[in-house]
Amino acid sequence: MTLLCSVGMGDTLPPVYVIDQFNGPSSINSWFTWWQITPVTLTYDATVDAGGGPAGSGSMKVTADFSSNNGGFGIARTLSGVPWYTSVSIPPTAYSYFSMDIRWDPSSVLDGNGTLPSYIVDGFNSTFAMQSPETIDASPSGNLGWVHVVLPMSEVASGSDLSGILFRMWGGNSSGPLSINQPVTFWIDNLELSNVPEPDSLALLVCGGLFLLRLRHNFR
Repeated sequence: MTLLCSVGMGDTLPPVYVIDQFNGPSSINSWFTWWQITPVTLTYDATVDAGGGPAGSGSMKVTADFSSNNGGFGIARTLSGVPWYTSVSIPPTAYSYFSMDIRWDPSSVLDGNGTLPSYIVDGFNSTFAMQSPETIDASPSGNLGWVHVVLPMSEVASGSDLSGILFRMWGGNSSGPLSINQPVTFWIDNLELSNVPEPDSLALLVCGGLFLLRLRHNFR
């Protein structure tokens, strides 16, 4: 039996809800493989950090081998920090934005669109249900430095509760728009929920330079 600790709208929540800043090697233990067709490895990397956390923090390095166009993978983190344990839940309406930092290794391949690989960020509730349709977030071509990604909560989570975040990537066929056929390496950092994006992020949003390409699509 799972004991659900739900945080209601009347409860006090911090202005910025930090999901993960990867402040030490043990932070990786909070992540788990939701599903895996493509082999994926998660490691803590103290040498690559987007900033935002305390001194000495790092990031999570993700390596996925798409050498055989073998489908994809999903990695997740619950708000409780314990894999598969949705004991902590907050209302999705408590925050307006989900944000994170992502950085691609220079050796990572382009997908069928000629951009860096696309991915999906979804929130899930205490029963692991996700919203539909989902949103595909495509990285801008050629940007291998840290990219600060800001998504409206309406594109990440819906329903009565948010218990965790799921990050997914798909391979597909050799000619499709989401096709990947070689190993991919990237880092993620600073997964947070907030109500007001940083001023520089908001300016980029208005100019259309930060919010990455989004395509509505139903996956089954």
